[in-house]
Amino acid sequence: MEEPYEERLGRRLTHIVLGSVFMQNWGIDMPRKPQKWIQNAAPKPGVLHRQLGYPTAKQIPDGLIKDIYNSRVGTKVRGHKVTTLLKRRVVFAVNAQKRRR
Repeated sequence: MEEPYEERLGRRLTHIVLGSVFMQNWGIDMPRKPQKWIQNAAPKPGVLHRQLGYPTAKQIPDGLIKDIYNSRVGTKVRGHKVTTLLKRRVVFAVNAQKRRR
């Protein structure tokens, strides 16, 4: 026998923690609001160039960005160790390029 809706709703509301909803699958999906964080991101010009050792006037090769984007953290790509920060910066650069088109 299935529980009444009010009891399921009350139990679901107890799983709300810090604005994120952790709920068991009771067959009701809650729509998520799309997050548009990239519009509000503060650009830091030249940071990725400095980290990779390229002057800001010279473009970073697309192949290098692609290799870093597809590699895992902790590996070496063309003499550059892929750190979490480097990976985040490359992913941000790729997403910003997609947005500009």
